[in-house]
Amino acid sequence: MCDQEELNRELRALTFLSAKKR
Repeated sequence: MCDQEELNRELRALTFLSAKKR
């Protein structure tokens, strides 16, 4: 549960990369 913030950050980075790639 303490890794939720880290997971959120990774998810955000992934989404950002995906949006930039598109």
